[in-house]
Amino acid sequence: MKSMKKIKVTLLGLLTLSAFAASVVVPASCGRRTPDTVKMRVGETIIVTPIPLEYSLSELPAQPPKKLLLSFSSGGQQVYPNSGGVIKFYSSFEAEDPFYEIRAEDFPLLHLRTGCSSSDVSLLDNAIESDVLICDGSLDVQRIRRMALEFPGGKKKSATSLSPESLESDLLKAGVMFQ
Repeated sequence: MKSMKKIKVTLLGLLTLSAFAASVVVPASCGRRTPDTVKMRVGETIIVTPIPLEYSLSELPAQPPKKLLLSFSSGGQQVYPNSGGVIKFYSSFEAEDPFYEIRAEDFPLLHLRTGCSSSDVSLLDNAIESDVLICDGSLDVQRIRRMALEFPGGKKKSATSLSPESLESDLLKAGVMFQ
């Protein structure tokens, strides 16, 4: 009888120990991770390095999409057509000359100049002023390594990301944020 009680206590102890081990090991092995957070003290500064654009577009097909619906924002606000800004696209981080430029004043009419069909223009039905539609494939997103927003007063901002929102056949919707 006594040995039977010891076996029951031992089995109960093993079950408890294995349940505890499972509660610690299983969540860690299921791919869950905690976000990287930075707790700053008052007066402390840090430097945040943006992710290079080439890594943001790793899921694009071999042929770049011909149609682009891009939304530009700077400092948390949209880039307005009357801002006088110029967005420049560079093929390398060291490049001096951009391979493509878009003037903010051209945002509302760029879809006409790039030959968008009437079905393409329907993409702009609920658009905001910073949305740009390019349909002729002239902007190759796979060449972009750096983007800059330049204002008439000489103020310049660099892109921190190009975030693909969706990719449907030959249309890429993405947001560009300048900081």
